[in-house]
Amino acid sequence: MTAAHFSERRLKLADMLPGIPVFLASGCDRYRNYPGHTYPFRASSHYLFFGGPNRSGHVLLILNGEATLYRPAPDADDEVWHGPSESLEELQSRYDFKEIKNLEELDEDLSTLGVDEVLALPSSDAATNRFMEKYLGRVPDLDEDPDVDLVDAVMELRRCQDEAAQSEIRRAVQATVELQRVVLGASRPGVTERELRGELDKVMASNGWQPSFNPIISVAGEVLHNPFYTHTLADGDLLLVDCGVEVESGYAGDLTRTVPVNGQFTSTQKAIYDIVDKARSESLRQIAPGVHFAELHKTASLVIAQGLVELGILKGEPEELVEMGAHALFFCHGLGHLVGLDVHDMEDFGDRIGYEDGEERSSQFGLSNLRLSRELEAGMVVTVEPGYYRIPALLNGPLGEKFAHVLDRDVLQKYEDVRGIRIEDVVLVTDDGYENLSEALPTASSEVEQLVGSLSPV
Repeated sequence: MTAAHFSERRLKLADMLPGIPVFLASGCDRYRNYPGHTYPFRASSHYLFFGGPNRSGHVLLILNGEATLYRPAPDADDEVWHGPSESLEELQSRYDFKEIKNLEELDEDLSTLGVDEVLALPSSDAATNRFMEKYLGRVPDLDEDPDVDLVDAVMELRRCQDEAAQSEIRRAVQATVELQRVVLGASRPGVTERELRGELDKVMASNGWQPSFNPIISVAGEVLHNPFYTHTLADGDLLLVDCGVEVESGYAGDLTRTVPVNGQFTSTQKAIYDIVDKARSESLRQIAPGVHFAELHKTASLVIAQGLVELGILKGEPEELVEMGAHALFFCHGLGHLVGLDVHDMEDFGDRIGYEDGEERSSQFGLSNLRLSRELEAGMVVTVEPGYYRIPALLNGPLGEKFAHVLDRDVLQKYEDVRGIRIEDVVLVTDDGYENLSEALPTASSEVEQLVGSLSPV
């Protein structure tokens, strides 16, 4: 990213909010038990979008397309422990600020502008909200005047990625492909999930990357966001790896592959894997501007329902099974989400970003988990990630009872070596279709088998 990119974004914001000052806080440090022990800091994505250093306690004040950076005054003690801050010349070259001031000057400048006229965005972090309240006299609100106008403007600017953002996302996805190849290549019976996490961390550290979310490396693929690494890979297991690289600019990658630990799918594993991969490919083929993402989810759901009917696990017509929600016994989440400066981009705005005006979440299980339900536009970057999961809590709970008449548990038992499969790509919507940014990492069952154990033992 260059200073020119940030200046262009600020000018676009000025066109949408002429003469209105915008206050964007980088965020506050978060403490792990005591102030001297902080978690790694990562600035607010909205702040980063308009150009500011990834440092805590900073503020961007944007007015008429020009940005002033406010940062804490230099502190000799802080420099002793953490080193010097970036010089004014370095900051100016990188971000093209109108001015760079000490934070102590912010109160006076806000009073000159009229603090009641300043727009801001709330944070998910309570300390950051208190920081903003100190200067604004209020905590910003997504749904109330005056901040709602800023929410709408930021969504409009960030929903479709500009060329600079697309370039950064490409870098993040390419890095994630490399990361996946390392983890899958180190996989084999006898290796622990913890060792594979170590290989992932090594690649991250050596390249200066950060994880865009907590990596999932698990043979218990039925646990959708499994945060633990406690298993040893065994012959016959499937390994699900869901990880993403965040590059220096803050943009994210997010890919999932599922592979046989011993390098060869069983016939039952391959049968279900191929259904999931077909759901992925059929959904991908429909992507184009004007297509509603909910239709892609429905396509994936129908493919999965059809496949499970052909295997005998489900009984009935696929369209009727999807209509009643029976497929959600096995495919219980949405097909995908936006990707950008956050791996689930702008989800701090809730359904306002994921759903179009006037559209509400379904109350039906499965459909209720859709993170994205709006028409696609050129420049959007989305994931496509269908899955199949054998989750005891669903199969043995009220949902399993509700759909007992369309579920053949005897046939399902034949597929007990399939606990969880997810296949995820990152896709850019283009003017006339789409570009699969993660195409370099194969999904076909015969090809992913070749990824397993391709590196020397860990």
